[in-house]
Amino acid sequence: MAFFSSIAWTLISFVLFTALVAIVSSWKTRGDDLDSAEGYFLAGRGLPGIVIAGSLLLTNLSAEQLVGLNGQSWASNMGPIAWEVGSMFTLLALAYYFLPRYLKMGAMTIPSLMEVRYGKGTKTMFSLVIVVMYSILNLPVILYSGAVVFEQIFGISGMLGVSKFQSVAILCLIIGIIGGCYAIFGGLKAVAVSDTINGIGLIIGGLMVPFIGFAVLAQQTGGSGVIDGIKYIVQADPAKMNAVNAWNAAEPEVPWPLIITGMFFNNLYWWCTNQSFVQRALAAKSLKEGQKGAIFCGFLKCLGPLYLVIPGIIAFYLPSIQEAIAAAIQSTNLEEKQKAKICTLSGGQRQRVGIAQAILGNPHFLIFDEPTVGLDPEERISFRNLFSQMAQDRLVLLSTHIIEDVQSVCNQLIVIHQGRIRFAGTPAELIAGAVGHVGVFWEKDRRQEVGLHITSRVNTAQGIVCRAVAEELPDFVEQVEPALEDAYLYLISREAIQ
Repeated sequence: MAFFSSIAWTLISFVLFTALVAIVSSWKTRGDDLDSAEGYFLAGRGLPGIVIAGSLLLTNLSAEQLVGLNGQSWASNMGPIAWEVGSMFTLLALAYYFLPRYLKMGAMTIPSLMEVRYGKGTKTMFSLVIVVMYSILNLPVILYSGAVVFEQIFGISGMLGVSKFQSVAILCLIIGIIGGCYAIFGGLKAVAVSDTINGIGLIIGGLMVPFIGFAVLAQQTGGSGVIDGIKYIVQADPAKMNAVNAWNAAEPEVPWPLIITGMFFNNLYWWCTNQSFVQRALAAKSLKEGQKGAIFCGFLKCLGPLYLVIPGIIAFYLPSIQEAIAAAIQSTNLEEKQKAKICTLSGGQRQRVGIAQAILGNPHFLIFDEPTVGLDPEERISFRNLFSQMAQDRLVLLSTHIIEDVQSVCNQLIVIHQGRIRFAGTPAELIAGAVGHVGVFWEKDRRQEVGLHITSRVNTAQGIVCRAVAEELPDFVEQVEPALEDAYLYLISREAIQ
């Protein structure tokens, strides 16, 4: 049974399901006419209502909603269900007002409708705005959030031996290519069929999430079963279950007037005039089938809160998650700022928030790139103490040019200069290599510096004291014990001479 709870099984099941979707989509679209515009863009106007509903649902649903709505419900209450349930009303508007008019006009796409009504110039401008909007606002967020979810579940960066940024970039590219292949090679029908199959999987899997979550919550809070989990949430904080907020509620809560004003018109645009959505309804076998698809999609959207909102509420109350968050906040000294907005925090505090996020999953390996650059001395000291604490039970890789950070934190270091490894060992070993090559002297004549690598000059009442490193120190230079910075500069100066 352990295998079925492993990452390997998750990966295998994902690949098999994705392959199944591709095979079924290919089989259902075999022999279709993809040479004509109607066959390619409107699936030959032959989609049944159930396929339209599934395709509408999956076109609307993406990773940023799965992550964002659950995150919003975590931070507020049940108010975010308005984004899902509110869609039902605009889908009814699509079914009974917009779709009959679109089909009566014989529209193939929304841009073509714009051309008929307002001329070619309006069509071109509308198309350009939509392409730019999708390219800059929609697709990057969708690809990025999806890639982050893949990275968090499967740990792709560890598998490939690359950084998380590189892993997310690779995943964005792969997701984009695979998604594009459905549309490019199969037309709208392939997309609609694959959406429907994925929709079935989403509903089955999505509806399991809250029930499993309630059971886990009950187990962690001394209860047993789904009902005990539901009781715990209702009794713990009834206000958290509130779905109607005050008219002036601050973000991330959803004020109730928004539902009948801005949110309604936003949904009206997305469901009734957005090309990606309307194209599914335009491909219906008949007006009746198109209306069926829109109405059934509205019903499915009402089920959305079960997997888009309630899991965030459950996660908020899970003791295991709360304990992990409290530990991360405490270890980064953010107790007094845990309710503050990110924009109000100082640079060092924002750095600490990033570290808290990184250690939240208790990783065994952490990478920090120049974490103390731009921080004031107090924040820098705080960071060094934090790094030392974290390095006690995990591997911490620190990339920095600030020698004090290395000296305070690291027990092993690697010096890389001009793309080559120049030293690997302990700080003590690097310092030992500079013994006899570091000294100080009073500056009397700049010609004294010939053959020396000056590391510092300090003005005193008696004159200027110079600190230098060299392969051989002149007689007027008094030898001193090297510090780590001296040892580093001596190593680099030797490399420069060689």
